[in-house]
Amino acid sequence: MKPVLLTLCSLCLVLGFSSGVCAQNAADSAASLKPIVMIGFEKRLSDRAETFMLQNNTDHLVTRVKLKLVYKTPNNEMIDYREVVVDEEIQPHMTKQISVESFDKNNRRYYYIHSTGGSKKSEGYPFKISWTLLRYDIAVTP
Repeated sequence: MKPVLLTLCSLCLVLGFSSGVCAQNAADSAASLKPIVMIGFEKRLSDRAETFMLQNNTDHLVTRVKLKLVYKTPNNEMIDYREVVVDEEIQPHMTKQISVESFDKNNRRYYYIHSTGGSKKSEGYPFKISWTLLRYDIAVTP
């Protein structure tokens, strides 16, 4: 059997919800259940890729995830933002490591979680991220 790909709103339409109700239900569900969670992020100064882990907390095979990543300085000044589409299968209740091309094309920035109080990096600028789940697609098998 071939899986059928549905977006969350497409699934709402199949189940008989209107698109307005779907958007509200999707927002409510995302807030309460957190269907997709980013549980790690890494980008060293010399890395050309950003690596993070996405956890699928649903009962369905996730086939695509769309995220909004916001990059900020340690003082919360925005550096950049972008939308990233991850076309990977993530099994139900499993975690998948993902790598995407870095926003930092010149390899001048590195990700940090919090200050360690140790020596500063002499040739780089720290950044932190926040992220928002914009959409995820699931595979539904009849």
